[in-house]
Amino acid sequence: MEVIMSKIDNNPCLICGGKAKGVNFKVASCRPCAEFYRRSILANRKYKCIRGSGKCNLEDKNYGKRLCRYCRLQKCKIAGMCFERHVENFENPTKIEICQEPSFNDKDTITDSNSSFTSLSNSEIKQLIDMSPIEKAIEKIFAQTHAIPIDPRIKLSCLQQLDYGLSLCLEELRPKCVVSVVQEFDVHDIVKHQEKFMIAFSKMLIYCEKFVELEYVDKMSLFKKSWRLIYQLERHYSSIQYFGGLLEDQRVLFDDTSTIDYGNAHVQIRGVDKATRQKIFETWGDFRHQLFQLLINPMKSLQLTQYEMAFLIAQILFSTQGNDSLSTKAQHIIEEVLEQISNEMHHYYTNGMHLSNYAQRLIKLTKLIDANKELLEMKKKHFVIFRIFNLMEIDVVKSDLYEWSEE
Repeated sequence: MEVIMSKIDNNPCLICGGKAKGVNFKVASCRPCAEFYRRSILANRKYKCIRGSGKCNLEDKNYGKRLCRYCRLQKCKIAGMCFERHVENFENPTKIEICQEPSFNDKDTITDSNSSFTSLSNSEIKQLIDMSPIEKAIEKIFAQTHAIPIDPRIKLSCLQQLDYGLSLCLEELRPKCVVSVVQEFDVHDIVKHQEKFMIAFSKMLIYCEKFVELEYVDKMSLFKKSWRLIYQLERHYSSIQYFGGLLEDQRVLFDDTSTIDYGNAHVQIRGVDKATRQKIFETWGDFRHQLFQLLINPMKSLQLTQYEMAFLIAQILFSTQGNDSLSTKAQHIIEEVLEQISNEMHHYYTNGMHLSNYAQRLIKLTKLIDANKELLEMKKKHFVIFRIFNLMEIDVVKSDLYEWSEE
């Protein structure tokens, strides 16, 4: 891959018209367009024009939030983008170029599920992960049309149902043995644990009657928009429950058998050389600082209860912000749910925790949601930079559960 940074950051991206961030793949472009091109070429993706003309105006945002992928890829090729990678051979380093001529006669729809990667050697892709099985498992769970009954003798509220489901979810993810502090980790192991979380989280939601009332497409839409935020929150909540709330303790559960000490500057990423590892840790230094300052330490200071954790999950899950695909029915249900859980928290604080003045605590809880979103956006940006500069390579294919930069 060839990335040449020059003083053209004020110039427009030749693909979408946004702000260019240097020369990527031999073309002045923004990072999202460069990343989109890289993913499309690596995965051998084929798209269909959303308007059927093959002539979408990518600079006109009125056509929708998501740019037409077919026209975007064709414009990348017309602009002269060329995918160039250095593949290390034990004897002789070689260079592979993938430069393709644009074709406006492609009538195929997206065929990610049938993509072939046999033309790409293992040395060209360090991590290529097929998420279609996990997505199918989630689809099967969400196909249920009735919530799982908890106790027929008791009528539970929406938040109580989520709290019950959360207890089962946390139990499934809880370490069953003494965890060990690891000095090295594999990026693929992170994805494996995220898969486990996604299944546990999906099962949790089936206990909530209001969620089950939603149409299947709305369930998936809410899930895909929220799971990464909730996973990030759950990891730190579970870590605090396991290790305690000491501010100087920087251990965070990696999975159900191991933990990473964020205070250890010598943690290694498996398969990454020393020079690359140093670049990654330098880039992540500020993120690590912000993570503790904005999220982990405030969570420790608040000593969140599980019911409050369920409330945070509900607020994130049932958010309509940035989700224009929800049906009118879903919007009405969500409005009803948010009003209901607001009333439930009032009763919880006044009757359960005996707090007559809980406004400040509720404000701090809301700030956790905002901080969590900010941190995830930071993580996305770092992830894109890592991949564009070949610092870390991992591609998730055959699924849109991970969409880092294609908006």
